[in-house]
Amino acid sequence: MKARQKILIVDDVSANLVALEKVLSGLDVDIIKAANGNEALKAIINHDFALGILDVQMPEMDGYELADLIRGDEKNQNLPIIFLSAVHSDEFHIFKGYESGAVDFVTKPYDPFILLSKVKIFLRLDEQKKVLQENIEIEKSKNYLENILSSLEEGIIVTDLGFNITTVNKKILMLRGTDITEQAGKDPDEFFTVGLKEKWEEYLLSIENNNVRTSEFIFKTECELKRPEKDNMPVLLTVSGLNNRSGELLGTVWSVTDITERKKAELDLLASKERFSRAVMFAPFPIMIHNENSEIKLINEEWTNLSGYTNEDLPDLHSWLRQAYGRDEDFVLEDIKRIYRQEGKLDEGEYQIKTKNGELRTWYFSSTPLGPDENGVNTAISMALDITGLKEIEKELKLAKARAEEISRLKSNFLANMSHELRTPLMGILGYTEVLMSELGSDEYVKMLKKIMFSGQRLSDTINSILDLTKVETDRITAEIKLADINFTVNPVIESFRGAMAEKRLDFQIVKHPGTLCSMTDENLLGQIIKHLLHNAAKYTHKGYVRLTTGREVIDDKKFVTISVADSGIGIPGDKIDLIWEEFRQVSEGISRNFEGCGLGLTIVKKLTNILGGTVTVESETGKGSVFTVLLPASDSAENGNAGDLTGINKEVVKSAEKNGLRKILYTEDDEINQEVINLFLRGKYEITVVKNSDETISSLDKQNYDLLLVDINLGEGLSGVDLIKEIRKNKELQNIPAIAVTAYAAPGDKEAIIEAGFNAYIPKPFDRKTLLGNIRDLLDNRE
Repeated sequence: MKARQKILIVDDVSANLVALEKVLSGLDVDIIKAANGNEALKAIINHDFALGILDVQMPEMDGYELADLIRGDEKNQNLPIIFLSAVHSDEFHIFKGYESGAVDFVTKPYDPFILLSKVKIFLRLDEQKKVLQENIEIEKSKNYLENILSSLEEGIIVTDLGFNITTVNKKILMLRGTDITEQAGKDPDEFFTVGLKEKWEEYLLSIENNNVRTSEFIFKTECELKRPEKDNMPVLLTVSGLNNRSGELLGTVWSVTDITERKKAELDLLASKERFSRAVMFAPFPIMIHNENSEIKLINEEWTNLSGYTNEDLPDLHSWLRQAYGRDEDFVLEDIKRIYRQEGKLDEGEYQIKTKNGELRTWYFSSTPLGPDENGVNTAISMALDITGLKEIEKELKLAKARAEEISRLKSNFLANMSHELRTPLMGILGYTEVLMSELGSDEYVKMLKKIMFSGQRLSDTINSILDLTKVETDRITAEIKLADINFTVNPVIESFRGAMAEKRLDFQIVKHPGTLCSMTDENLLGQIIKHLLHNAAKYTHKGYVRLTTGREVIDDKKFVTISVADSGIGIPGDKIDLIWEEFRQVSEGISRNFEGCGLGLTIVKKLTNILGGTVTVESETGKGSVFTVLLPASDSAENGNAGDLTGINKEVVKSAEKNGLRKILYTEDDEINQEVINLFLRGKYEITVVKNSDETISSLDKQNYDLLLVDINLGEGLSGVDLIKEIRKNKELQNIPAIAVTAYAAPGDKEAIIEAGFNAYIPKPFDRKTLLGNIRDLLDNRE
């Protein structure tokens, strides 16, 4: 079995040994490492090497001394040695290396590809010499030599001492394209663009004069192989002396490697570098290439155009930092140093630079390390975007945002104040009207009061619609999503419309799905949607019916619960369908419109449905009526059970009967009209004490026990209703007393904040007697 070739590598720096071993790792050889001369000499005794690669600078014994000692061993006097040096690259040390018997002298940093190519050649030459020597001494068989040469990937030319060709392999013939019979006896210099015969003759003369210690001849170069009728071929040519075992010089061996692809790759790389250089130079944004030695390798045209600094202005990186950053130079330099240690792109962010004409600009920098250059110095490319204009726009946007937020805040305050100022007087109007309707016996007066009540309620509905739309438009509505049974959710709304439907003599039909219809939704918002749809149906239907239907539907394998409101009213023309969803729009508009109203109901329906994640559709035909259908995603719970199985969803509250005697209620209100209205609402049903402010409230609670508190929120001077209830709850004896907030504050979040403060219920003004009594009765009954 053929023994593996061995390579001796010697270097006192372990990292260099590891790096060199990695370069050679792809070869089918054994690599023996030594950290100093003594270790290397021990290895020389124990192994036969095909090649030695020695570092020059080593303590105690340098590479030259080690080479002399190796050459002194008869077995290794012809061992090819390659010197590696990071410091000594001048002609003196290179010549000294060759005097020490080196076949090559390579300076660091070296090109791994070139070094590996050289090593391969010497390994092949080692193999070739061994084969040639063995054949010459043992078999003297020219055919055997030719077979070996033919198997090599390189072209081989063998000459005698007279520099006449004696043998060539097939590869060289393939490379040159000529017949073998034409080559014998010729001078190989004829085939190459470089002449070596003179160097060979000088070498032979030096041997005769004993001017060199070795019979080894080596010469290598890149040149061109001349080819008849073809373009010359770029090759790597290595010529070495051919010796027998006794060291007798027999001639030369020429190794010829086709480097056409490598040359092409080098040209492509050169072209790529040129394209890269042009791309950088003419890029539409500033680019600088620099290294960790503070050298500026390149700045492109746009860098100069935007900053004003030319190549002459910036001899090094410090000059740029000093002029562009001033006192921040050191700070920015530390950021730049990080770039060379990065593995990938680094976004440094925004920096303010000073241009040559003194203008301050904002640049956004992004850099990428390019690795070591040809001298081993880490290099990076930095690119910039001039975002000065964007920063100005950003500043203007921030100012605009601040102004918009201030406007929004003022708008919110305005709406809150308007809500309070509109709802509070309506409480007096509607409250007194309701009381008078129940007290007066005259049909004529009752009829008048009903008209007052109708007008007031219409005004209240308009105000509520406008405020509701404002809440939606300003994103101030937050849905409180929870599991709900739609069949129960619609009940309160249905009951609130029975009187209105009966008054218009409409057949109010309710068709509920027999099972449970569960959906994750906000019951309050859904109630508003149904209220607006029923109100719309009643308004536009003069006779016939209004029908509310609940059900289920599956669309594209998705389950929905449905709430439909159908009517036999006037219908909607086809070309007006899209118009009805717009704010303040009606089918009949202008001074000749047929119906009253502000045109917001359906707009609110659509927006609230979207908030709940559902959709609303309409089908209509003029003169035959309309059907509005709301689809909401169904919950999985909708498949099983019935309404009675749901825990906590719209359970009927079993109310206990009131005890004998009147319950005591303390009412805090600063508005005298509202005081009188509430007194009239509760007269004969509860014993009510009225106070005007927080001080009177606390004083009354100290003197007497009450069953329930009614508290307005805006109490003028002193504590507000919210602060008052917080003070009351601090008293352990009053922590559980029921408290209802009666207020004109009905903006988004008001109810939640009021309940969180300590109230048990919330009634927005204006409200009717039935609503007030229902809330009071529920709280008092639940307390029992």
